[in-house]
Parts: sequence; C-alpha cells; structure tokens
Amino acid sequence: MTNTSKKVQALLFSALMVLSVFGGVVAFSGSAFGTAVGTAELADSGVTYWQGQDIWLENGTTTATGNTLQVRTVDDNKVAGLVTEFQLDVSSATKNVKGDTQSIGTAKISTSGLEGYYVITAGGEGSKVYIANGTGELLSATGSTSDQFAFNSPNTTHVGNAKFEVTVQTLSVELDDDSIDSGSTTTLDITSNRGEFQIRVSSPELDEDDLTDIFAASGSTNDVDNSSKTDEDDDGKNDRESILIDVEAGESVQVEFDGDFDDDGTYTFDIEVVDTDAEASATITVRDADPTYTFSQSVFSEERGDIANIQIDMVDATTAYVFIGGEDVNYLEMIQVTDGGDKDGKVNLLMNTYNVGRAAGSVTHKESPDRKSFTATNGTGYTVDDSDDSITSSTRYNTSTTTTGLDIDLVLSDPLSTGNYDLRLSSSSTISAAGVVADEQDVATLALTSRSTNGISLHRAPESDANKFDPDDDWGDTTEIADGGSLSLEDLLIVKVDVSGVFGHVTNKDLETVLGGVSADSGKAHGMNLTIKQTDAVSNQDAIVFALTTDDAAAAKAQLYTDADNNTFYVVIDSQDATTTNGSLAKGQDYKVTFFIDEFNPYVDDDDEDDNKKEIEFNYVKEEATVSGLDADDDLRIQPEAASVISGTASVAPGTELSVRVRNTGDDPFLKTQTADVASDGTWTTTFDLSDVDVGTEFSVVVLRSGTEISDEVDVEAVADTATPTAEPKIVTRTIEVIRGTPTPQTIVEVQVEVQERTVVIEKVIENVRTVQVTPTPGQPGFGLAIAVVALLAAALLAVRRKA
Repeated sequence: MTNTSKKVQALLFSALMVLSVFGGVVAFSGSAFGTAVGTAELADSGVTYWQGQDIWLENGTTTATGNTLQVRTVDDNKVAGLVTEFQLDVSSATKNVKGDTQSIGTAKISTSGLEGYYVITAGGEGSKVYIANGTGELLSATGSTSDQFAFNSPNTTHVGNAKFEVTVQTLSVELDDDSIDSGSTTTLDITSNRGEFQIRVSSPELDEDDLTDIFAASGSTNDVDNSSKTDEDDDGKNDRESILIDVEAGESVQVEFDGDFDDDGTYTFDIEVVDTDAEASATITVRDADPTYTFSQSVFSEERGDIANIQIDMVDATTAYVFIGGEDVNYLEMIQVTDGGDKDGKVNLLMNTYNVGRAAGSVTHKESPDRKSFTATNGTGYTVDDSDDSITSSTRYNTSTTTTGLDIDLVLSDPLSTGNYDLRLSSSSTISAAGVVADEQDVATLALTSRSTNGISLHRAPESDANKFDPDDDWGDTTEIADGGSLSLEDLLIVKVDVSGVFGHVTNKDLETVLGGVSADSGKAHGMNLTIKQTDAVSNQDAIVFALTTDDAAAAKAQLYTDADNNTFYVVIDSQDATTTNGSLAKGQDYKVTFFIDEFNPYVDDDDEDDNKKEIEFNYVKEEATVSGLDADDDLRIQPEAASVISGTASVAPGTELSVRVRNTGDDPFLKTQTADVASDGTWTTTFDLSDVDVGTEFSVVVLRSGTEISDEVDVEAVADTATPTAEPKIVTRTIEVIRGTPTPQTIVEVQVEVQERTVVIEKVIENVRTVQVTPTPGQPGFGLAIAVVALLAAALLAVRRKA
C-alpha cells in the first residue's frame, strides 16, 4: 500500500470515527456475523463486518484507558499502514456492554469506506496488537503464546488471530413491472451477498402512510417493522419519512397499490441497508385503472362435442367472471379467469362441450351399459390455453343449492344440446336469485351446432417413426393417395379423418382410448372406431388386420394427432413396423380403411350411422426405382461432363431421399454417389461430375434407398454426343405439262423431300416462272432445313424449265 493510500484511508477513517459516551445499552438485532450494541457491532477478532457498520470497543481492564490506540491495515498477516488513531473515552457515566457504570474506556468507530483486513495496535507497526474477545472488550494483559492476550512483539500468527475483516455488501433491487394499475400488485426482488438485513424504504413522492399502505397492505407477507417507522429520518435520504423492512437475500417484497390509490404518476423507491453503506433504487409508474371487459366477438360457433374457444379481453384488469348459459337452456355456470404471467390482456377460455354440465366420474351410456363408458368430471369442462393464465374458481348454479329462483338441474343427463347459450361477462361474481349478473360488462352468444363426419383420405410420407411425424410441421412432405392408390411398404401411411364433435374426448397421442381397441369388431369407445383390414385375403385364411396401438412409446408404430381447429385428426402408421394380426404386410396386398361412429355415441342415432361411416382403399407395391433415357438395349448413353444428369422414377413416397451410385471396376476404376429426392410426380434427378471419365468408358448405375438397391443395375457408356444423326433428305421431282381448256400451256412442278422417313410435298401450278410457293406437310421434323432445300430446288428447277 502506498503512503498516499494510507493517508487517504486514515483521513477517511478518522472523519468517520465517532467517540461515544453511552448512557445506556440498547440491544439490536441484525448483524450477520456478530452481536450488536445499540446500532454498533461488538468488536470481535476474526469476524467480518459489512462496510458502513459501526464497531463498539471497550477496555477489558483499565490498562489502556486514555492511551492512544491505532487501527492499522494488515498485509499478509503483518501489521501495515496506519488508518487512524483513537482513544477509549473515560467517563463516570459510561456503561460497558454488561451495563455496569464504571470508569472504563469505550469507543465506537465506523467502517464506512474501508475494505480489507485490519488490526488494533498500541502504536507502530511492531507494537502490541489487541485481540477483541467477542464482547467488544480489548484484552490488554500480555503474554507470548495464548491468543487470549495482547502481544508485545506480534508475529504473523498473532496478527492473523487478532485481525478483523471489512467487506462491501452488494445490493440490487428490481421491480417485476415497470408500470402497474392501481388496484394491482407487483414484487420488488432483492439481491445481495448478505443473508439477512434490514432495509429502510423511502420515496421523494410518498410519505410514511403511503409507504405503509404499499408495503404493509392487508394480506401482505412483508416483515415490516412498524415500531421503527419514523416521521423524520435523520439518517435517511433527505430527512424523508420511511419504513423499515426485515429482508433476506433473494426475497421478493410485495408491492401493492390498492384501488384507493388514485394518484397517477411515477414513483421512486430508495432502498438503504440500515447498518451498511449499501443502497439501491427502483422506479414504477402507476396508472389510475379504468378497467374494461369485452368478448373478442359477438358469436362463438362450435359443434357439439368439440371445444369452444371463448376469448375474453381485458384492459386495466386481470380478473373477470364469465357466466355461460341460463335458465332457458337448463345450464348455468360461472368461471372466474385470471390473466397471469405475461398479462397480455386476454384469456382464452376453453369449454369442453362434451364434458360440461355432467357429474364427476364415469357415466355409462344409457342405451348400452356394457359398452365402454365416458367420463365427465365436474370442473374439468373448462381450461385455459395459456399456462400463464388460470381458472381461479367456478360455480355450477342449480335450483336446490347455489341460487334460489332458478329452475336448473345440477347434473345433465346428456352432453349439451344444440342451441344458443348466453355469454355474460362481469367484474363481479354476484348473480341474483332471478339470474341477473351484477356489473355486467359485455354479452355474446355461444352457438352450438350439430356434429358431422365429413370425409376420409389417405396420404403417404417418407419413412420415419410415427411418433416423430408432426402434421403441423411435416404436412408439406406428404402426398395424397387416391382411392385404390398405392404406397410402398417403406412409407408412412397417414389416415386423415375430417370429423367434428369428437374433440371433447379425442386426445392428442391417445390412440387406444380414442379408437377403442385393436381389432375390427371390438372396443368401440365413444362409439368410434377405425379399422384397416385386408380385402384380398386368400381362401380359408383370415384377413390381415392392423393393430392400431402405441405400445412402444419410444418408437410408436402408430400415433394419433389432432387438429381440433380444423376438425381433423390423423392416424400415422409406420408401414414397415406396423403391428398386425393374422399375418404380415407384403407387397401386392389390398386394404380397406373404415372409420365410423355408431349409435353408441351420444350424438349419433340409429338412422345416422350411414352418414357417419367413411371408407377408402389402398394397396402396397414393391419399393423400386428405374433409370430413364435407356436405349433399345436398356443401356444408358451419357456425355461425361462436370454436371452429367441421370434421372428416373421411383415408387416410394415423394420426399424420400435416394442414393444414386455409378461405378467402374475396369482399368481406371471409380465409385461416385449422389443423392436425389423423389419429386411429387414420382421422378428423381441428380448430377455427377464425370469430367474425368474418358469417352468410351463403360460403367454401371444403380439406385439405393437406405443402403438397399431398389433398381436394376444399368450399363452406361460415356459417349461424345448422345444426339441421333439426321438422315440426308431424299428428293424426288417430276414435271407434268397440261393444257386445261386454254391454248396457254400450264406446268405443274411437284417436289417431294423425304427427311427421316417422312415426306414433305410441294406442289404449284406455275403461271409465272418468277413465282415460287412452298406448301409443307405440317408437323414434320426437320421442317426448316427441308423447306430451305425445297425452295432452292424449286427455284433452280423452274429456272431450268424457263431456259429450256
């Protein structure tokens, strides 16, 4: 440490030191490391003090009374530079920490501005050092070995035992919300390296009563020290009124501006640790709330059995009460919703129209007690679609219990009927005996319509585990299979069902419960079933049936995905690993997919079964690929270039990645592989760099999928030009002279040009040898060349004729 640093530190410490005469001792709690007297911590060697704390010192005997003592820094357990000098004050009125009035020396020194290790000495760097015994007393008896004595010639061990530490308390505060409505609550998060301490909270804009209302509101868990609230705080910020709160590091202090707080504005909270120099501040803007509550639309439409999404919008509010139904529909329920977490001003209330209004537990269909039952749990008919939001409470109104004057059944015998259900929105949960909602803010209608089964279609996608396919992300990789169409055994088979009124009990990735079993004729849960059954079984053999099960959770062989917003669900099946009964899948087999909902569903009557049955067929084909552009000998001729193109077709699903391999095992061997994706029309194309392959080289090409060859090996020859030579034109001419009722001779010249085994005929009656007209037969190859030749020939021929 430099002399300058020593002088600065000595001046700082001297300025902050306080010589005190105490008329009494006040017990004080709040030290993290020692015991306090008044607002000071008792001197104790070996402990840590927080910067800004005061240290109380006493003379253990009368030896050091009136003597000048020093506080010095410690460097590597050696006494170092001087910080300050002080004396233990002697007064007959002074009481020691034990409360005895006697002529002993006492002092209170401040640690503000200090950081590091320090020791109390009798003089210079080699003088006696004192040990404080934890009661604030400086022991002055001398010795050479015991740590219970002061040391005349201290070594590093003595200094190490006598020193104490001063460290800086860190403090930061942050409000969870930058702005808040009156009537709302937020939290003040406190971070520090100190475990427990007391803070003083003040504000330039708020007095003690305001601070008490905010930090000590009814129901608050804050540990406010009401006895320490002050009308004037000489130690605080600008003599402000303040309150004291006992806190712990990491604690969140509740900050509440109740509904009576109507002063809009920005407020700053200044936070000071009572006994150290640590301080911080936080600012918040308070708005005088003017809450509004609205439905996002006037009519919400949904099919019976599905989940209605009712959006509630709120401004300057976080809680609302939604009343659904009324006496006219024999159903009335109130749901309290809370916009939590992100406080985005909306809550989407999801109403399961299949469950609401019915009793908890299993409910067996009245027409078929032996069939699988469905469950309807009281209170679970409603959820929210945002995990930050919540349903705080719900009340089912009925004649006998909750509300008098309303003729409403508590438990409905069937799911909600079609019809219009009133929606009423309020800031209050109060409803009168006549069914009038207090403080009604907005109204809307829930229109429940009849459900329907609309269609079924088949699709295929490249091979993957069924539980890894996500229709939201991967639907672009699929292609539709027409009724009676084909797919490969390596493809994913996807059954898409367009149906409404089932999503109240159809759960994503819950195939067995939804479809009710694994065989064609059993387990119709909710009256629903989906079967995939072979239609070309051999004689005296049961048809193969798909067992739709997700028995292997790690790699599901079949999986269900729902899209309730679009009234669609998908059953995705890994054809290669599909579970079947009565045999295994093989190429050439034909299958029929049947989806139906029968009368055991509460929404379907006997007469409606035909309308709720959909069928579609498909077959499995061999996984194979071909190479295009082969000649009559099924060989491929290709020019060796930097981007030589090889293409073909494949029976696998579009999007499937193929490998195309060319190989030569002759004198100059090579092996090259490129990938190709199957396009939507079943074709594939890839390019090879064959610029280093000599013309005349023969090699082979083959197509693979996942390492398995799915095409025949095709012979390839590298050629200079793959174009087919054009045959030389064959020209035939003849001239005929005729006289047609006139003395003037007429001449007909006919020229035939044969190009690539096709004939172009030009015929003209010549009246003037300088006129030439060529009329070709349309659509002939080599048209441009042939016409040019014929025109020249005709002109020459006519010229010769004239000359003759």
